[in-house]
Amino acid sequence: MQLKIKNCNDIIVEWIPYNQLNEIKKVGKNDSAPLYSAIWTDGSLKYNYNKIEQKKISNKEVTLKYLVNSQNNITNEFLNKIKSYFVEYDNIIKIYGISQNPDTKKYIIVLENGKHCEICNEIYTDLSYKWCKLCQINNLKTNFINWTSSNEKIIELIQEMRLKIRNYDDIVVEWIPYNQLNDIKEIDKDDYSIICSAIWTDGPLKYNYDKIERIRMPNKKVALKYLVDSNNIINEFLNEAKSYTIENDDHSNIITIYGISQDIDTKGYIMVLQDCYCENCGKIYTGKRYKWCNPCQINNLKQNFASWTSGNEKVDKFIQKAQLKIDKLDDAIFEWIPYNQFDYIKEMGTTLYSAIWMNGPLCYNYDKMEWKRNPNEKINLIFYDNSFKLTNDEFLKEDNSSLFESDDFDIKIYGVSQISETKNYILILQDCYCEYFAETHEIAAM
Repeated sequence: MQLKIKNCNDIIVEWIPYNQLNEIKKVGKNDSAPLYSAIWTDGSLKYNYNKIEQKKISNKEVTLKYLVNSQNNITNEFLNKIKSYFVEYDNIIKIYGISQNPDTKKYIIVLENGKHCEICNEIYTDLSYKWCKLCQINNLKTNFINWTSSNEKIIELIQEMRLKIRNYDDIVVEWIPYNQLNDIKEIDKDDYSIICSAIWTDGPLKYNYDKIERIRMPNKKVALKYLVDSNNIINEFLNEAKSYTIENDDHSNIITIYGISQDIDTKGYIMVLQDCYCENCGKIYTGKRYKWCNPCQINNLKQNFASWTSGNEKVDKFIQKAQLKIDKLDDAIFEWIPYNQFDYIKEMGTTLYSAIWMNGPLCYNYDKMEWKRNPNEKINLIFYDNSFKLTNDEFLKEDNSSLFESDDFDIKIYGVSQISETKNYILILQDCYCEYFAETHEIAAM
């Protein structure tokens, strides 16, 4: 194994005398495969970049794994087991070497510390967050008796979805008592279902990285989905519930399910889902993580058409069309920008200028989950000579997609303005041209 070393940071596997291992203590609760912690006096070899040599790191805390029946015979099976351990966990757990208990004659693998579950002694499923899938599943199975529903199929569904957990941050699907759901408000309704918002008092279980355990997230806003007459169409209800995910991923297109509840008055079953329905239109948010609804955004822009004008019908239609192309949060909202909004205008090239836009562009504020102005934004201006004639002007053609694309990178185009004296039009871009070398990046006059 020593001759397999390839890099200066690779571990040099050693024979470690047993008397080098001190303060040996049993860890974990699994007696069938016990692990021990210990202090390795001399410690492992580590490459010292300053001295350009391998140096011992003394008093190294390690984990000891005893090999069952290894004292009886060193067989090929035994050696293959050690080799497979090296290969399988080479990039996960550092293996420092092998030792032997002089009294029992049992061989010991000396491993990196803190990589095994303290309950079952198996390697953590997720080493970064010290999460053990096996113990999580066992805990959930043990907890089956602590809750119940009056419907066996609902119980089976929840148990089935719980046992699908694969990652530390997956949702633990629950039976949620109806009295845990407060401030219920209807959002949308059709012949098939009713969508409501609500506050779940206790909230879902979420993995806490600091405490290395799941804790409740109280007063969680959730969505409730009622299927009409769900207590009589239980199979349809179950199939829809299964279509949701337990993955805690705001970027996924699939809705996350937290659990099942039941209306105490109607006896109808309810799916408790992540808060992902727009309260204005009742549709699923286009961007679930930041509660952004593209259809509502488009409607707001349409309603705002009457609040501004360039004074030219063709330009107005051009801007309106550009605004309605928005389909993601990072898109710029194309606007008519009064020329008096620009300050500190500085020439950079024949048609290229820099300036400060006092009000600034509309940008989505991810913390407040709303569009906010970014005042005093530095921008670039492209001047169009004789553009007031609007004759065969490039940026007013029906197909103007070339203005919204760049061969090298995406350039945000904020809008159009007009010089009051000359009536020439200006295209406003994000600040993306170097002031010192503008002539080499200058956009040709159109």
